Amino acid sequence: MFEYTILVLIMVSSLTLAFEDVSLDHAPIKRKVIDCLNNFYTVVFLMELILKMFAFGIAGYFSSAWHWLDSIVVAVSILVHKFTLT
Repeated sequence: MFEYTILVLIMVSSLTLAFEDVSLDHAPIKRKVIDCLNNFYTVVFLMELILKMFAFGIAGYFSSAWHWLDSIVVAVSILVHKFTLT
């Protein structure tokens, strides 16, 4: 169930990305909603990463290429969030 929930969130997150375009500067409410959703996805995916690290151990977690990809995506999301706030 956990994996399916994460897969659905990945798909919904991808759909949210499709709504980002240059017109967001002229649609502040749409921008705010998308920003809030992106923050939510980042927190959920960070929680997934942490839970899996506890479950598999750090070495076990990083033995999977998919987990490497997940950790890179989460790290980039956090960095983007940090640098867009300043």
